[in-house]
This record gives sequence, structure tokens and C-alpha cells, in this order.
Amino acid sequence: MTKKKRINNIIDALDLGFSDIHIDENVRQLTLENKLDEMEIVVNVSNLATAINFSIFNTRGSDHPSSEIYSINFPSDLGGSIYAILGGYYRQAIMILRSLLEIRLTGIYYGFVHQNQIEYDKWKKGLREAPHGRTLIGRLFERHEFRNMDDQIGLRTRLENLYGELCTFVHGGGIEKYNLSKGADNVPRFISDSFDLWYDFLLRVFSELTICYYVAYGRDSFDNLSEQEIENLKQILLTDHRRVLEKAEMF
Repeated sequence: MTKKKRINNIIDALDLGFSDIHIDENVRQLTLENKLDEMEIVVNVSNLATAINFSIFNTRGSDHPSSEIYSINFPSDLGGSIYAILGGYYRQAIMILRSLLEIRLTGIYYGFVHQNQIEYDKWKKGLREAPHGRTLIGRLFERHEFRNMDDQIGLRTRLENLYGELCTFVHGGGIEKYNLSKGADNVPRFISDSFDLWYDFLLRVFSELTICYYVAYGRDSFDNLSEQEIENLKQILLTDHRRVLEKAEMF
């Protein structure tokens, strides 16, 4: 069997043609054609996530937990979620967003809430578990700065609700509620409503993480953003979150 034939067998077996290859039928092409405006914003979200991390890296150092975890987690969960959505794997793309939320909050936990270098090093080596899920969220609010933000915008409830909704996809619940497979068959397909659901989750995860970075690190989170990136951030953030940063004169 020729090498080309072996490659084509793998492409066919994994339905890669429907995700990436078949002209006018692959999910990647159809997503970009039908969700072009949204995908441009997705690119801005990705760039802003990098820029915010670079700001923390520049001000807090490469060994700071938030910046170090970003580096350890590269290629990032955000990139993985985008890649999955472009392949038509909607549930999996949403599941990755839960991982993104949790790993970034873990960086804030060790970088701001519980600054214990020994425990952080043990966690990196797999010798100690960090708090996770709702326990992790609860630990953030041991700091008065997070409690103050909770008073302003209900941050704890937002985070807990978002995490709970994302967990639904990990544990296989909500099949009828979300119906991600509506209009699909036995190969990856572009499904507009499923993309929209993922897109809404993405903007919520990004907004909640951005406000958490602000609570933990203040202006250090935004010092290296360009004027255009600031404008993009204003357009992407949820209204309550944007107002908080505007009132604090972060922009």
C-alpha cells in the first residue's frame, strides 16, 4: 500500500475530510464563511488573552504563577477550544473552556490568594492537589478584594454558575437542553446554533477571567496593551465588567 493511500485511509477513518478538507462541505470553511464576524472577535479574544498574560509576565516576572501557568499550558486551552470548534467538535470545545477557566483561576489562587511557593512547587510536580471547581472559586473569596467585587457585580455567583454550566458538558448532562447535535449526522458538521452556544461561553469565560485578573493584579494586567487592544477589550467585555474597569480608570 502506498504512503498516499495509507494517509487517505487515516483521513477517511477520522472524518478529517468533513472537518478540514472537502470543498464547500468541511466545518472549518463553513464556520469561517458563516461566522466571519464572530471569528474575528474570537481572534481578538485570543490576542487579548496573550496580551494580558504578557502584561503580568512583564510586571510580576516569568516565575509568577499566573504567567508561568500560562506558559506551561501552551499551546493553550483557548487555542485548543478554537481548533475543536473549527473541526465541528462543539461539546469538546466547550469542555476545554472549563479547563481554561479552572487553570487560569489556579494561577490566581497561587499568585494572589495563597502565595505559598512550597505548595505551588509541589502542585507543579504532581505532589499536591490544588483546590478545584467550586472549592477553588470559594477560596478566591477569602480575599476581601474578591468579596468587594462580588458586592459590585455578583462575581462569585457568576463564576459558580458559569463553572456549573460548563460542567454539564463534561458529565454528559443537558443533552436535551442544549441539543448540540441538532442537524448533525455521523460525521462532523457545521451547526450554527452550537457554534453560537460555544461563542457565548467563550465571551463569558474571557470576561470573568479578565475581571479576576483585575481584582488580583490591578493595572499590572493591562499595562502592556496597545490602544487598539484596549478598544477591542472594551467591545468584548460584558457590560458590567467593562463598567468596573472604566470606573477604575483602567482604560
